[in-house]
Formats: sequence, C-alpha cells, structure tokens
Amino acid sequence: MLKASEGEVVAIVKAQGRWRLVVFRDPLSNQLARAWVYQTALEPLAQALPEESE
Repeated sequence: MLKASEGEVVAIVKAQGRWRLVVFRDPLSNQLARAWVYQTALEPLAQALPEESE
C-alpha cells in the first residue's frame, strides 16, 4: 500500500485486534482497493458506528 496523502479518506471495513481493513481509492488506477493497516496508522475523523447484530 502506498503512503496516503494527508486528508485522504478511507473507510474501515473490519477490525481484527489492532489491525484495520480499509477501503481507499488508489491514486494510480483510480479504483477502489483494500488493505490491512495497523490502527495507529489511522487518525479517526468520526465516531465508530455501532455493529449490526445478526
């Protein structure tokens, strides 16, 4: 994964321990991509949504 520019928006899809699965727009291909990143590499902009119960 490339280093994201400051202010780039990512969506956290899943959390597993200290890792987060994020979705972002790849600047090279202009397509959506997914990657696992360490939680401290992300700065939250909003409160987490409650998990949906099945």
